[in-house]
Amino acid sequence: DKYRKEYDKLSSLPNVVKVEVSGGTLNVFTTLVTVEDPRTHVRHSIGRFRISIETRTGGVTWNNLTRRVRGYDGNEMQAPHVFLDGRACLGNMQEPFAQLVANNEYCALATMAIAFVESVNVADAAGKHIDSWPKARSQKK
Repeated sequence: DKYRKEYDKLSSLPNVVKVEVSGGTLNVFTTLVTVEDPRTHVRHSIGRFRISIETRTGGVTWNNLTRRVRGYDGNEMQAPHVFLDGRACLGNMQEPFAQLVANNEYCALATMAIAFVESVNVADAAGKHIDSWPKARSQKK
């Protein structure tokens, strides 16, 4: 019953289009993610994501279903802070992610994982490449 409530909460998030559970993996599919470059105030179209949460290990990966672009060190990236293998440089977010998995708070975790790809730190070596993604059609969030 507890897991069903989490599933229902996840499914009702405004930027979630679908939730699938397969074995020990919770897959959350998002709407189109756009991010504003704070240097130029231009909004960039990052893509739609499948965020995979490994419920046993606490691992989170992001898979861009729309596009990957060359960013940090000329390598393909899923998002400004997400590398080609789907792993992210979480910095100080690592511990909160692990705590949410440990407490089976998957809705909160998915919310944080979506917020993570909806933000950018252009002072970061990977984040400064936000302008590698195409401009969004709409400049409004």
